[in-house]
Amino acid sequence: MANCVVIVICYDRPNEAAQLLKTLSESPVDAPVDLIVSIDRGRDQAQLASVADSVDWPHGRKRVIVMPERLGLKAHVLRCGDLIGEYDYGIVLEEDLLLSHQALRYARHVVAEYRGQARIAGYSLYAYHKRESDKLPFTPIEDGTDACFAQFCSSWGQVWTREQWQGFRQWLAENDADHFNDPAVPAFVNGWPASSWKKHFVRYMVRRELYFVFPRVGLSTNLGYEGTNHTGVHARFASPLLHGERTWVFPRLDDTALLYDADFRLGDAQKVRFQRVMMCPDVASNFARQGAAFFFAQFPLRAPFYLSLTARAIVNDLGILRSMALRWVRRRRGRS
Repeated sequence: MANCVVIVICYDRPNEAAQLLKTLSESPVDAPVDLIVSIDRGRDQAQLASVADSVDWPHGRKRVIVMPERLGLKAHVLRCGDLIGEYDYGIVLEEDLLLSHQALRYARHVVAEYRGQARIAGYSLYAYHKRESDKLPFTPIEDGTDACFAQFCSSWGQVWTREQWQGFRQWLAENDADHFNDPAVPAFVNGWPASSWKKHFVRYMVRRELYFVFPRVGLSTNLGYEGTNHTGVHARFASPLLHGERTWVFPRLDDTALLYDADFRLGDAQKVRFQRVMMCPDVASNFARQGAAFFFAQFPLRAPFYLSLTARAIVNDLGILRSMALRWVRRRRGRS
């Protein structure tokens, strides 16, 4: 049996599933990889089963699971995640994803790099370029590596080892709820619907102080097809895909690492480390959201300079307005 499995979660999108399965079957691998296609009950279930059955899988064994009853997104993802228990690690994909041909190789390398590190909760194939909280740009500070860490997870291509998934499932057994209002978790995550599995994983990482590994260049993306928890508006989160081979350089998870919180912001200690990076992405996005007060709080010694510029601009504008008023008065007098 292969030590890796790709699990494709399907529900009523046969065309997209066919495209993803074709990409997977054509992707290069360095070791055997099994494939499981899990199809939830829906109007296109039979067509999806036909698509899955027709796929030629050259990398290992193939298995097609057809659910007799509708599970819904959360239950379906959890059941598919439990299948990782038969393997060392698993790659979980929803059928509407676009995938880089290097995704399977990347998964093997990233798992090998961080295997056994207790603070790592999983790995993303998707690379965020916008924050989910406010849709502002997110670009990790450049540190010469191909990844960074965040207390957030991806639902557009994720990788878990058997131990990582089992750790989450044990925690969820004691903390599951349709809704929660956890002050440690960002408000927008608290507001996600009962069908979300992702909100529980984010909460799990925050409460256990764990991190997901995110690539700087995506191995998967989503063009915004409508789904259970989103509509086509999520096309704004589509991100570039890696094309071509790469030699990966992974950062260490230690005191020098880029550690972003569940809102993709650096912690206070790390802001001190990077305070010389003028308007770094994290500061820039906060400045756009919170305005001048945030900027001057980050760069207090610049306040007198910018205040003097503001005062000069006001004086200049008042002079222009005075000149315009005088010209208007003269024209009025000339007409009379």
